Amino acid sequence: MELPLVNQFLAQGYALVRILSALKIKPSTYYNWRHWQPSRQEKRRESLKPYILDVWKTFKFYGYRRIAA
Repeated sequence: MELPLVNQFLAQGYALVRILSALKIKPSTYYNWRHWQPSRQEKRRESLKPYILDVWKTFKFYGYRRIAA
């Protein structure tokens, strides 16, 4: 999405209303993106990724059922 671009233009001194209208982004979309926080499930998945990757690198023939166990 183009939202990091919005922050870049804001740093250059442009008005938020003009930036959003030029990029055709609704203000609600911008504010939802700005205040977004990951869910508990997403945080858990991110914390498990290194362990799953380690098992997969060690035992490449394991399927998802064996890795999940």
